[in-house]
Amino acid sequence: METSLLDKDYTRRRGELSTFGRALNAANKVKLTLAAMAAATLVVLIAGLYLPPLLAVFSGVIVVSVGAVFLWHYISVHLVQPDLATRKWLQQICDGEFESTIELSENHPHFTELNFHTRNVGSSLKQLSDEMETLVTSQTQRLESRNQVLSLLFQLTSDVAHEIDQQSVLEKVCLSLSGWLGDVPVGAYLVANEQFKLQATAGSAAGVFTFPEQCPASELVTAVTAKADVVRIPISRGSELTGMVQIVGIDNDSVKSVESMRVFNTVSEQLGMFVAKNYAVESVQQARVVAERVRLGAEIHDSLAQTLLASKYQLRMLRETLENDPASVVLKDIRRLESTIDEANVEVRDLIGQTRQPTYDQDYVDSISSMIDEFNGSGSIPVFYQNDNPQLQVTAREGSVILRILRESLVNANKYSQANNIRVYLRVEHSGVRSLLIEDDGIGFQDKSNNQTDTGFGDHIGLAIMRDRAQSIGAILTVDSEPDEGTRITLKLPPHTLISENSHG
Repeated sequence: METSLLDKDYTRRRGELSTFGRALNAANKVKLTLAAMAAATLVVLIAGLYLPPLLAVFSGVIVVSVGAVFLWHYISVHLVQPDLATRKWLQQICDGEFESTIELSENHPHFTELNFHTRNVGSSLKQLSDEMETLVTSQTQRLESRNQVLSLLFQLTSDVAHEIDQQSVLEKVCLSLSGWLGDVPVGAYLVANEQFKLQATAGSAAGVFTFPEQCPASELVTAVTAKADVVRIPISRGSELTGMVQIVGIDNDSVKSVESMRVFNTVSEQLGMFVAKNYAVESVQQARVVAERVRLGAEIHDSLAQTLLASKYQLRMLRETLENDPASVVLKDIRRLESTIDEANVEVRDLIGQTRQPTYDQDYVDSISSMIDEFNGSGSIPVFYQNDNPQLQVTAREGSVILRILRESLVNANKYSQANNIRVYLRVEHSGVRSLLIEDDGIGFQDKSNNQTDTGFGDHIGLAIMRDRAQSIGAILTVDSEPDEGTRITLKLPPHTLISENSHG
């Protein structure tokens, strides 16, 4: 059965009396001495009954004095001196003086053991203090290193997130890594034609970068690698290698630390994300360019190409007229051809204006109002404009076609209708259909577009072009006119919600 701490004997150590045992014996001896002095005093008092009083008092004083002197000497040697020396030594230890020793003479009965224990305790405390200081220094350096890593990671992430230019991002990453690693050379490469091309460098010896241009890039870097004193960090977009960052002259052991690998992997991840983002932006821009080219081609086909086609037909009719009847009146046909060419010039200017202004910045409803104001300001037939829905939404393609049909209708009405007033009405019906009405109170005409003769509305080619333009945006164009009853042109477009659904589908 094990002995408890309370039952353990501390009075002896290695078979001899310990310091604690000596102090305990001294305390017991003091108690025995006090008891002996009390007994002696009692004996003297009793003897005083039989001795002369002066002798009895003298004897008592002698006994008490001798006992007190002996007791003080014993207490001083065995209790007071060791206690004071121990208290002083403890104070020195608390003040950090771990080399201090117990201040007792070597022949003191408690010196040997107290000196042994205090030296051991002081040595152990000094060793513990040194170890704690080393540990604190190590932890402080580790925390500082971690803070530097976190600061570097934040700086790298911020640079990649806020920069747009690829060259600037690579230069900042090289500078950050070089500064963190002690101004070592850092270079950034991008893959071009399956070879690495140096893009940016940093560090005091950035000219050390050389690379085997003949080696395929796909076989060189697939993950963060550290060989000898060179580190290579891949830059990838998905599974495709797009570049790398190379570090030269770095300690191989420090490279493999957790913090370093964390930094290198973050650089690889962030630059890979940046390259992927740039690629996506470039793809979107290319898609926009292609879409704009397609739109512009459609605009030219639906406007300028058809106008030029009309000019071609008119020239053919003029040639046939001259061949069949040279004496006929061709002046009217020549003027009509000139008017068509003028219209083509207007359409060319409109197309040029559209290419200079983004379609998403153009408000076509306001453009309709501006066109009518311009027409009224030219001194032609007055036009009365009404829009029941100022927030009417049209796409860029729809707005362009609406403006061309409106312009052609106003020009033809001004040329041929002999009207006093023209009315333009823009509204949205209950079904969501968007409707544009253009009507005048002129002489009207009979639509003979199928007979290919003069209609009085310009000619049948003008109506055909207007109908083709309407069909190109999924709209329906109707022309109602009778002689002496004016002309009504109606353009109806499908609801805007259906257009949006189809475009997203």
